[in-house]
Amino acid sequence: MNMISRVRHGWTSLANADAYESLLKSEIFVGIKNRQIAGYRGIQLFRRNLGDEVEFVTVMWFDTMEAVRAFAGEDYEMAVVPQQARALLSRFDQRSQHYEVKAEMTWHTPLQIKRNKRNRFDLLIFCVLRMKCCDCHDEYSPVL
Repeated sequence: MNMISRVRHGWTSLANADAYESLLKSEIFVGIKNRQIAGYRGIQLFRRNLGDEVEFVTVMWFDTMEAVRAFAGEDYEMAVVPQQARALLSRFDQRSQHYEVKAEMTWHTPLQIKRNKRNRFDLLIFCVLRMKCCDCHDEYSPVL
């Protein structure tokens, strides 16, 4: 498995948290996707309320370091934070961290089945009939 994760933290005030999350999901993440960077596999957003501020963590997924450089430039560790996001952040990591993904174990949860309505029925039927979710997983016990 060859995969690179790119991790960055940012913090907002409570007042700016919803606006920052909305900006990420509706503009920045869409803009990244629209760049169609070869080897870019997606992004995740995590949010944690810390009382007087809110922490956000973004984790991006790439096939190679070359793909990371295509996204971030030669100084690939430099945080890529557009100006409109900087205006909402109280602080953020100036450098992103990069990790080689060495293992992954995934499974289909009831939440994933519910969210993916198009394949929900097919996946549920496959799991019930085969009692196995995928070739890479052990026995699957559907939760209905």
